[in-house]
Amino acid sequence: MTPAFALLLQAVRPRPDIAAIRRQAGLISDWDDVVARAREHAVEQLLLRGMHAAELPSPDLLKQAAGSKTRRSLRITGQLVRVAGALAEAGLPYLTFKGPTESLIAYRNPALRNFRDIDLIVAPADMARAIALLQSLGFAIMPANPPHYVPSPSQVALYHREARSLIDLHARWADIPGLFDWPFAEAFEQRHTVQIAGTPIHTLPDVERLLFLCLHGGLHLWEKLSWVCDLAWEAATIAHDGEALERRARRLGVSRQLSLGMALGHRLLDMPLPPGFAETVLPFGLRRLQAEATLRLEHNLIQQPRHRIHALICQLLLRDSHGSRLAEMLYRWQRMRQRA
Repeated sequence: MTPAFALLLQAVRPRPDIAAIRRQAGLISDWDDVVARAREHAVEQLLLRGMHAAELPSPDLLKQAAGSKTRRSLRITGQLVRVAGALAEAGLPYLTFKGPTESLIAYRNPALRNFRDIDLIVAPADMARAIALLQSLGFAIMPANPPHYVPSPSQVALYHREARSLIDLHARWADIPGLFDWPFAEAFEQRHTVQIAGTPIHTLPDVERLLFLCLHGGLHLWEKLSWVCDLAWEAATIAHDGEALERRARRLGVSRQLSLGMALGHRLLDMPLPPGFAETVLPFGLRRLQAEATLRLEHNLIQQPRHRIHALICQLLLRDSHGSRLAEMLYRWQRMRQRA
């Protein structure tokens, strides 16, 4: 393992090992490379926090990068408060996930987590109303980019130029049938609410929030260390019940996503597994994915192109049943036809 990646792994965890951070920092010869890796993995603020905890001098480049991302996170949090207030006033139910609410719940600090957009989900029947409301607030639908990109049928991206804020508006948790199949009305009924600047912000309850983090990381094959950090900080903040997690994961069709996410968090960041969670040996396919994700994270292969067949195989390995694998293949075939 490279010294730069080893330093990141020690610095970004919820309870950093001070001696290990100092030892790894002493091996660094190129701090620009360390900062570049932190930027690629969206963990600049966590790295700076770890350096401060170890009472080590931080490079100016890291301070600048972390300060820039902190200001962006706080600006987007302010936009979420504005949008949530407008949705509530219009009587339009919504949930938000990742982004500012994850910062508050898992990290207990809106400035520690790096995010660049707001994710909102509404009932499919409310999609048109939600778009119109956001447009009235100054958001505009973004055109498809690049030209051959096929937008998701259940997702719309809207951007506010003056506020420099992006909203991803969803009508489904995932486009693939049977994957995280959780009706919005049921999700909203079980919502967890946090207060930001005196405004109620609705998000997912604890179990489903962690499972969605695993789903999101798996769909992107865990290309960023920040996504693994989310799991580790969740585990350090929320007392999850392992058996309840596994039962709910099976119900939502994401048990293999959960297993891979827990394995990565445990291996890379010494994340304690929830009580009652079955620490079993991963099946061969998931072990391959774990090794591949670890290699990609360490060597910054984030933007490396993957062959479509290889990407399909990886996603099939993460599906819980033959039916969900068939749904995955049909979904990708339809997307390919749309691109043609």
